[in-house]
Amino acid sequence: GVYIKSGSLTGLTSANAFGTAAIRLGNDSAAGVGNNAAATLILNFGGTYANDVVLGNTSGALTITTPNTGTGQTFTGGISGTNNLLLSNSGSQTFNISSSASKEITINGTITGVSTGTGATTISQKINSGVTGIIQNVQGASGSTMTLSNANNAFTGGVTVLRGNIGYGATGAFGAATNIVTLGDVAGAAGAFNDASLVLTTGGLNMTHAINLEANAVGLLRIASTSTSGTASSINSDITLNGKVLTFAYNGAASTAVLNIQSTSGSFIGTGSLVNAGTGTGIINLGGNIGNNVTTVTQNSATSQLRLAGNNAFGSLIINAGLVEGRQAAGVTPPLGGGPAGPRRSPPAPAGRGRQCGPAPTSTCRRVARRRP
Repeated sequence: GVYIKSGSLTGLTSANAFGTAAIRLGNDSAAGVGNNAAATLILNFGGTYANDVVLGNTSGALTITTPNTGTGQTFTGGISGTNNLLLSNSGSQTFNISSSASKEITINGTITGVSTGTGATTISQKINSGVTGIIQNVQGASGSTMTLSNANNAFTGGVTVLRGNIGYGATGAFGAATNIVTLGDVAGAAGAFNDASLVLTTGGLNMTHAINLEANAVGLLRIASTSTSGTASSINSDITLNGKVLTFAYNGAASTAVLNIQSTSGSFIGTGSLVNAGTGTGIINLGGNIGNNVTTVTQNSATSQLRLAGNNAFGSLIINAGLVEGRQAAGVTPPLGGGPAGPRRSPPAPAGRGRQCGPAPTSTCRRVARRRP
């Protein structure tokens, strides 16, 4: 088989470039020269590689990467060993770690996305319990998304987005129920790009993992949907704001689609603010209660409706663009906030509209009164 003790090895032109045996990535020696050397496997065929990969016990960084710009790269081999793994897409095409051959990721260590290109990385193989965390940490200003799409993932240790996008592609994809999703880097800024996003990539999803905004984070912290399906998705979990601004963005082109954000215990914990700024046509529905710990709720999207449906007491509602709809159930206090100034529109905002609707099923609505800040 192929043994990459240090440096890099590239596969070109053929799916059999590495033979048929497993590829050993990193030095297996317990000691000796080169044991701390980095080792990189470069997949540059634009087809499918089926070799298994075994990680060595080196202290050097171990990376699987693809630079493809013409066609997508698929990898169907299993990945095992005791070490941390880096995945990098430096090209513009999709890098698929596919489950089509029924292989799995069984490493003991973390998986970190360190892409430098614009191409997405999708992991549909099952990620087993030996994996102690998924980290997204794109390099430079890469907008690359790393999506987990296996509903049977069993990893522990949580999901951390230091910068870049992490995709939730199947209900159950984020592993153990106790895993927490953290947006932002505890170390603060690292270079010019520090945005961190959780992205629901299709419709019909239900995510129950708690979400935490890192208090030291710098950059945009966002929950988004890129689904073009008309089927609603839900995040049924508490979100800890830690004094930050959380931005919602429905960026998919499905006018009937809804992204529900709700929790039986209150949805939003700690002080902070909420903003809707999607570029698509789906609806952001904040169905959980928003307490007075949330200082402002702002609608900044001309195309994506913001719907408020909880027993709310947040400070101020600001409508800079688009539509805000209040949906209140029978016996529930008005959902458009409880601040001293009530709902308000920030001038100038000629396109902004607000509606507050009465209890179902009457669905009677009134326009929100315009108030000066």
